[in-house]
Amino acid sequence: MELGATYQNWTTDTGNDETFFHDNTSGSTQLNRIKWESAGGYIGLRYFF
Repeated sequence: MELGATYQNWTTDTGNDETFFHDNTSGSTQLNRIKWESAGGYIGLRYFF
């Protein structure tokens, strides 16, 4: 039996977000300040054979 929990807290200041595409082009946009927080938990069973 497994039991666990996760917690993440991400923050960033303003800046530029640049995305690169598979055809060698890119796009750029302004990135605002980000604050993201999440928490979670899980319970599970494993069977090995």
